[in-house]
Parts: sequence; C-alpha cells; structure tokens
Amino acid sequence: MTERLMGMAAMMLISVIGAGLPAQSNPRYTTVLIEYVGKSDRYLSPIIISSSADEAEWYKQKLFSCRISALMGPCLGPGLTEVYIVPEATWAEIADKSLPKADLKRPVSNDGPRRWPGLRLILARGHDFQEVTIDAEESVLMLGEIKKQVSAHPLLVSELSEIEVPMNVYLKQQH
Repeated sequence: MTERLMGMAAMMLISVIGAGLPAQSNPRYTTVLIEYVGKSDRYLSPIIISSSADEAEWYKQKLFSCRISALMGPCLGPGLTEVYIVPEATWAEIADKSLPKADLKRPVSNDGPRRWPGLRLILARGHDFQEVTIDAEESVLMLGEIKKQVSAHPLLVSELSEIEVPMNVYLKQQH
C-alpha cells in the first residue's frame, strides 16, 4: 500500500514539474503546406516547403493527389503542387520566425465558403500534422517573413508572392 502511494505521489510530482516547464515555441515541424483559400480569378497552386524530400512527397501524394479534379475534370494527380526542399538552416529560420506557434488552437472554419481570403496551413512532422486557417492580414505577414527566409530561392519567393496578391487586394479594399 505504501509503495503504491509513493508511486502515485511520484507520478503526480513528475506531472506537476512537467506542466511547469516552458513549452517549446515550435514543435520542430519539418514541413509546411500552404494553400490559398478564397476567391481568385485563377488557380493558385498549393506550396509545400520542407527540409525533407521524402516527407514533402508523402504529403503531396496524400493531400493533393486528386483534389483539383473537381475543378479541372479528370484527376491530374499531384503535379500542380509546388514542392520546395530547403536546407535545414533555412527551415529552422522559417519554423522559428515565420510559422504560427505550437498553440494551434485556432478554429478551422467549417461554415461554408469564406467571405475573406486566407491560408490553410498544415504544419507537419513525419506523418503527424496540425491544420490551421489564418486570415488575410496574418497570412500576408507570415508570407512576408517566409519570403525573407527563402530569399535565396527565387522561384519559391515568386510562388509565395502569387499567393499573397489576392490577399493584398482584399486588404486594400477593406481600408
């Protein structure tokens, strides 16, 4: 009985100590998927940025394989998804400075079509991921930060800028 009580006390102590430790600011994601949501006069390709080629390909196949078939007829496969593999150092800067923090408790809208543009983000590590949708203003800020981090990758900067355009137009109309 005493051993059982001591074991329970030890477990509670470990739990209390663990709860008091500062949370990691970003849970070491290795991939981010960026998808524009909202109205646009043309198709904007989803973008996958990762430090892992295998992981990026897995998400490309899993999430975007035939999604566009509803828009474009027969399934064209994941070919319209842009994938960018960046060095670990670049990825660390993106993850630390640009991505939403680990408290992804933001609601994902399930209320039908959006009235505003924004981004759907999937933050992934291995086959575990969290999804969050952010509004136009936060999206533009985040994309601007990512573009600074990937300035050595002009094609990626260009793709991110393309996604940013309809949100900038929307924000100008709101002011």
